[in-house]
Amino acid sequence: MWNRYSAGLLFTFLFSLSFLSCGLTNRIIVKASGRLSPTSLLSPASGLSGSAGKLSLTVVDYNMDHNWPKFLLRRERMDTIVRELRRINPDIVFLQEASIVKGDNAAEYIAGKIGFNSVYARANGNAGLIGFEEGEAVITRFSVIGIKVHRLKPKPGFFENRICLRATLNTPAGPLNVYCTHFSHKEERDALRYKQAGDLLRFIKSDSGQMPLILAGDFNSTPLSDVYGLIKSSGFLDAALLFNSGKGGTEVPFYTSGVDSLRDTAAKPDKRIDYIFFKSLNGGSGSYSWEVSDYYGFLPDPVKLKYKGNMVPFWISDHVGIVLTLREVNAMRFGNVVR
Repeated sequence: MWNRYSAGLLFTFLFSLSFLSCGLTNRIIVKASGRLSPTSLLSPASGLSGSAGKLSLTVVDYNMDHNWPKFLLRRERMDTIVRELRRINPDIVFLQEASIVKGDNAAEYIAGKIGFNSVYARANGNAGLIGFEEGEAVITRFSVIGIKVHRLKPKPGFFENRICLRATLNTPAGPLNVYCTHFSHKEERDALRYKQAGDLLRFIKSDSGQMPLILAGDFNSTPLSDVYGLIKSSGFLDAALLFNSGKGGTEVPFYTSGVDSLRDTAAKPDKRIDYIFFKSLNGGSGSYSWEVSDYYGFLPDPVKLKYKGNMVPFWISDHVGIVLTLREVNAMRFGNVVR
């Protein structure tokens, strides 16, 4: 007899199969916007902005919070992100927990609304089997000329996969590799995240060598962690610290996580676990050819949700977004970086 118990067993089977399958095969979705043409991207005026021949590059990192399994106010939350991105006017956006729910691809939707290209790679779930999956995404005004996905090791568990998505972008300053990742989230997994960081760094080294790159994501690790120390000791620059040191301070500008529930009455970020790092953007003279000219966070206002008969605030995400602007100092294009 078909009953709730049978339905539950079927869902559990499909759920398990979906997570197992995504660990065996990569799913990558690339969407090119018709508003962009490869030739137009060779002009700084089409993307990177600046004056007197100097370029600037604006980058956003944001953990969207897929809100599985309820997906409450999904479209309203995505539209809020679209409005924020239109206000910021970025060149590159890194997204974690970018989801596909019943065929609705969040990264593709957001990119389409602002006329950007998008690349999405699945980490967990399987939209074809259970109607849901999530992963990392890069959306950008530049053309994407290369893609690679790396599954991070060690694997946290049977029902959890972590990945890094690499996209090579054709920018006016030259080819640029960008890496988007999301480490395991449980607090007691510091040792596992440290191993994931080592695996990630080995992948990036073999993949990029000394090629200029930006690494962004939710690392679920504070600046006091061994994970952070390992990444910094590998030559990566923390954009937050570099910006603040230029302002005469040592404290980070803001925390990026701490909203315990999307229904919290007030957001109280209490730790920094999201980062934008960059590497090999400096010239051979020792002076940086690119500097961090701006670095700040954004926390969109919550939308309204009807809950137990009352309208309550519902946050877009449990993370604060990061906005970074890199400004060219010595007219050094990526392609001219001394390796």
